[in-house]
Amino acid sequence: MFSLLFIKNNLSAKVLINSLNSSRTFSQKHVSRSSFLFRKVFEKPRINNIEGQSWTLRLIKRHNQTQYWEKNINVLNNVILYKHDYEMYYRIAHIFGLCNIILWTWGFFDGYLQMLHELWIKPFKQFIDENAINVVLFSCTTALGPLFYAILCFLCARSIKYVILNKGGTHVSFITYHPLKSKRTITVPLDKVYCLRPRSDPLGAYISVKIDGYKFNFLLDKRGTFVNGDLFDQTVAWQK
Repeated sequence: MFSLLFIKNNLSAKVLINSLNSSRTFSQKHVSRSSFLFRKVFEKPRINNIEGQSWTLRLIKRHNQTQYWEKNINVLNNVILYKHDYEMYYRIAHIFGLCNIILWTWGFFDGYLQMLHELWIKPFKQFIDENAINVVLFSCTTALGPLFYAILCFLCARSIKYVILNKGGTHVSFITYHPLKSKRTITVPLDKVYCLRPRSDPLGAYISVKIDGYKFNFLLDKRGTFVNGDLFDQTVAWQK
């Protein structure tokens, strides 16, 4: 009888000790973590209290800018906001791209003639087996020139030449260096365009301009002239 009670008491003591150890382990893992979260929660209001005044001033300034933007973009005529007239530079780039196609083709011209002659006198399978490397070189030299020129044309089409705020202040026009003059002008509502970075950002030589409906961004060169910088900030650079 006494032995049974002794065993029962020992089991109860072990269960109690194990539960205490488990509680201690749980508290060390979770309570300390929770206290850290609480400290972070209480730190945030203190930081906000310290920066509250400057944050309020920024909010008031932003509100004033909003009112200023709403009142002053209703222009009576078309207004040039930005210009970067490097037409000659892009013409030279197009000439270089075309010359690049000619040079890549001319560089393997002798190989073209020899391959063409062998293609007429040999079966196609035998021709491929004997001229596998030449066929690869032929494909590369034929594709690299046009591919390079296509990339060049794409970059020109995404480079902005003029930014013009249209009469009434509801639409803005972008004139690019697109190879086709009929596709150089893009006119969109102001709520469909914004800059990903401010023009005062010292990082990078270009500003990315996002226009809804186009998969890739447009490039605005910082070396250009912001004819109406404030109006540009209030319209194009403003993220709606």
